[in-house]
Amino acid sequence: PLLHAEGSIAPDGGPGVWLKYEGKNPTHSFKDRFQAVALSAAAALGMTRVVCASTGNHGVAAAAYAARAGLQCVVLTHEEVPMAHVEAIRQFGATPVAVPPSQRSQLLSRLVDDGWYPATTYWPFPVSNPYGVEGYKTIAYEIADQLGADQVAAAHVFVPVGGGDSLYGIYKGFRELQQLGAVHRPPRLYACQPEGAAPLAAAEARNAAEVPRLEVQRSPALSIREAETGGHALRALRDSGGRAVAVTDVEIMDAGARLGRLGLSVDPASAASLAGARAMLKSGGFDEGGPLVCILTASGARWPQPPGLLPSGQQLAATSADQAYRAILALTN
Repeated sequence: PLLHAEGSIAPDGGPGVWLKYEGKNPTHSFKDRFQAVALSAAAALGMTRVVCASTGNHGVAAAAYAARAGLQCVVLTHEEVPMAHVEAIRQFGATPVAVPPSQRSQLLSRLVDDGWYPATTYWPFPVSNPYGVEGYKTIAYEIADQLGADQVAAAHVFVPVGGGDSLYGIYKGFRELQQLGAVHRPPRLYACQPEGAAPLAAAEARNAAEVPRLEVQRSPALSIREAETGGHALRALRDSGGRAVAVTDVEIMDAGARLGRLGLSVDPASAASLAGARAMLKSGGFDEGGPLVCILTASGARWPQPPGLLPSGQQLAATSADQAYRAILALTN
């Protein structure tokens, strides 16, 4: 759905803020869009075994759509993958494989050489599975339908970005709608990345033709904590007239808490889009008005709260009902 934001999300008198919530997809993230197409292509090509590397959401989606297509699936899991994702991968009949980080790409490449279908990226990263990227175009189609052509042309769309496939896929969808005459022009796109893993922001700062590889710092936004982003994402940014926005972990978690108070559970990476929009609003970074659309890429249901960053709600424990009653009254009065 595309939800109009209220309350503490946007400053009074500012442009309207819309939230594209992807947690309603079958496996609760936008990766369903990618894998529905990528694994349909695998089946059409006669493949029988698929492999991917994942921090969580991609692996769950790959496992689900592989099960639907009757394909064997192996997911090479990140060392920090939440256990709930590992359990979901197994529930769909796929095999999660924990392997040392320094050897994960080597194993992925070896399996692909042996005939396994790469369900996420080809090697070397971040070369995309071209079929899967097509699935992200549907986000653009839905936004165009929900906002209308005039609003889309003036819009600013904020996307959490790791490797860059989703940003490019959304851009490609809008560009093709323009070619068909369905929208006047694509909206400006903004790549939101954690400060400690922001290759696109580094490319912009250097006015570089290529995206540099960076040394990554820890961030709770695991799904977009990448040392590399593809050149396709940089091209999409520049062609749309948008820019990269690096946001702090504090800004990301603040955005997540604000979304929680609206009743939306998101993973930390999803909140980067709202954090980026709020940072741009505070800096006065828009040279023209128009709605702001934040892509919230996944539900937070499978993601544990990062250590040291507390949720906005309280938690109580009591030794008796009477003690709990008094504590509840003290908390709510």
